[in-house]
Amino acid sequence: MVMNTRLWQAETIQAFSNYFQSRQAVKAAILVGSNANASVDSWSDVDLVCVVDSLHVDEFFPDTHWLAAFGDIFGIEQSTRSFTRVTRVCFADFRRVDLVFMPESALSRPENWRYSLLESHVLFSRSTAVDIALRAGTVAQAALPAFDEQQFESMAQRFWFKAAIAVAKVRRNDLLIGLHLALDLARDCLVLAMMLRDVAAGTHIHRYGGPYNEVIGQIGMGTFQPTAQGILDLVVQCALTFDNLAIRLQPTYRRKAEWVQKWLTHDYSVWQVG
Repeated sequence: MVMNTRLWQAETIQAFSNYFQSRQAVKAAILVGSNANASVDSWSDVDLVCVVDSLHVDEFFPDTHWLAAFGDIFGIEQSTRSFTRVTRVCFADFRRVDLVFMPESALSRPENWRYSLLESHVLFSRSTAVDIALRAGTVAQAALPAFDEQQFESMAQRFWFKAAIAVAKVRRNDLLIGLHLALDLARDCLVLAMMLRDVAAGTHIHRYGGPYNEVIGQIGMGTFQPTAQGILDLVVQCALTFDNLAIRLQPTYRRKAEWVQKWLTHDYSVWQVG
């Protein structure tokens, strides 16, 4: 695959390639993603897979001090998966680089390699295991994880509990926590929308947005007022939106937004059960 880079990416890729090649613990560096498949634009980040000697992965993860050599760091996100370590970094000039570190020992199992030669650009390799893995053929895109009804039910239960606490907090004039919880409800709605977008597209990788962007209007942020009533209105809009999205994802889901609306019209100064 011929590498097609422009703008800031080419210089950044070369800098990282030079750095990793000077470290004997790094057995290979492979460019993947948009920079490797000729679809890069000015918003594209740089995706690098680094195969590292199994005893030296900790030289690069979770330690991030070494990244200062590439510029002022604005923010970092890290995660750990079964056999990979991921560092995502954004520099102060808005360059973004995603680094996947994989121990060379993981390549003893062919299914652990997710990158094909046709979708990669090898910056350098001194690993026979990497060369074999790349020549093994095109790797099919990983399917979406199976829908987990139990996790969905747990998410829904947490959503409705937060909605109840948000109402109680606002009624007791704790607008700070009330708004914090209401914004968390809005976030949950966006998570459901992203799940639905994944299902519709059959992938969790989306180079461009579009589908389900309309949800941001449905949760009522555009008309939000920073008052007690404004927070309660936000809670109701989030509840309605969550109901509408959840039932698309799980047809047996039971709607609950009407309960929240009833709470807001009931006088709880005189408590009546039922």
